[in-house]
Amino acid sequence: PLPYIYDFEIDGMYQKCGTFKNPADIYIDKGGNVWISDTGNNRVLKFAPDGTYMLTIGSAEGPGKLNAPEGVFITAQGDIWVADRGNSRLVSYTASGEFIKQFGKPTSRLLEDDQVYQPNKVVIDRRGYLYVLNGGGDFRGIFLLDSEGTFRGFFGANRLVFDLGRLLIRMFTTDSQKKQISKVLPTHHANMFVDERGFIYTVSPLGDVDQIKKLNSIGNDVYTSGKKAYGEIERRGAQTIKPQFVDVTVDSQGIVSALDFNSGRIYQYDQSANLLAIFGGRGSQRGKFELPQSLAVGNEGRLYVLDANRNNVQVFRPTEFAELLHKGSRLFFDGKYAEAEVIWREVLRRDSNFELAHTGLAKAFFKRGEYLKAMEE
Repeated sequence: PLPYIYDFEIDGMYQKCGTFKNPADIYIDKGGNVWISDTGNNRVLKFAPDGTYMLTIGSAEGPGKLNAPEGVFITAQGDIWVADRGNSRLVSYTASGEFIKQFGKPTSRLLEDDQVYQPNKVVIDRRGYLYVLNGGGDFRGIFLLDSEGTFRGFFGANRLVFDLGRLLIRMFTTDSQKKQISKVLPTHHANMFVDERGFIYTVSPLGDVDQIKKLNSIGNDVYTSGKKAYGEIERRGAQTIKPQFVDVTVDSQGIVSALDFNSGRIYQYDQSANLLAIFGGRGSQRGKFELPQSLAVGNEGRLYVLDANRNNVQVFRPTEFAELLHKGSRLFFDGKYAEAEVIWREVLRRDSNFELAHTGLAKAFFKRGEYLKAMEE
């Protein structure tokens, strides 16, 4: 059964703001308002939950004028932060769009003088610390700044796994040969999201494993490992197409939604990395995407997907089946197997092959001592 269905779209057409041009990021604030980084038009736009235009930021002359902004974030207090890539800075505004301050390129002995600094994503935790992605793919990790804009170090850098073959090559080559060997660098983070509890979720589209990470306060990945069925590996003849997740968002129930750039699909996982649903895909019709760039979750579980080619945001609402999956997986993750049993039975009535539902029933049977039924499930 379909987990989500198309609801409506936001494109600015026939509204005062006009249409978008190569938008890059989307954010949903606490009130359900939709913020769009309209990169090609050098501005950030605010829309009501129903898609009605409300506010433009960064288009007026002055210190707050934007140049190719790519990332937008709204704090709990309503302050607006923008990763202003074209001006190599972070800039903040009041809720009404008035310029407050800016943070330019940070200085540190860890950063070279000729370091290219083009911030393209920003999120802020409850301490007021800023997590910034440097455009172009910085393998050293996420820039961590305090509330005064002081550089505090790199956060959550991806690591290279040990490679015996690479070690042997370096052991038996001369210095001149080593110089000709290309460097192997860690993959970079492409996007990030901070949830209500302060965990930073990141996606690394070029990684072979662990493309989605859930980083705690010290930068360690605490997302359930060893069972990450990250998307579907497609085979086209002799070619293998791996998913490349370019954005991630998490709702209040802990449901993780990730956007795959390759296939245009959206994959949903629970907090144990169990695959719950897949929908979307490439195409020009409603419900499909041409160049999906970003996604966000809003009120009532709606998903907002930003398409840079079509210059619009498509909004999807969850079906009853998706709501069952989300509720069941939440109870399952919390260990409330008996409470989840009724939900899993209803899920199996609609999709008899849903693996997690069988596992959920097995847990419920096992808790009651019905071991043979648990084995069957």
